[in-house]
Amino acid sequence: MQNLKSSDFHFICPERISNHAEGIEQYGIVVNLREGGGAAETINALLHAVYVREGLLCHWNLKGLNSSEAFVQEWLELTEDGKKWADVDFNLVVEQMPLLGWSCKNILLSTQEQARYSFLADL
Repeated sequence: MQNLKSSDFHFICPERISNHAEGIEQYGIVVNLREGGGAAETINALLHAVYVREGLLCHWNLKGLNSSEAFVQEWLELTEDGKKWADVDFNLVVEQMPLLGWSCKNILLSTQEQARYSFLADL
């Protein structure tokens, strides 16, 4: 949170998903959207999450991270790189989306999709 700027409309954090029955530990990504962002900010946040996910799946060895400090450092580097790539590719993605039948305006989250993040409004 210390790295957030007033111009940021989202941040991404890891979520540990443990399956105690099978002894499997997995990680997910939580995208947190700030109130007041429009469609462009939402698309950028989701594109950022895509690049972070790609980094997690392709390049990250969680078993090699023996300490929480190493985990945090790797996570920060991964999210910074993902943000850079999202910013670089944003215009291309927005240009291509309508050509592929996707809407780039008025992105609305359903009540169910918003519910998980409702605690942010209470801060």
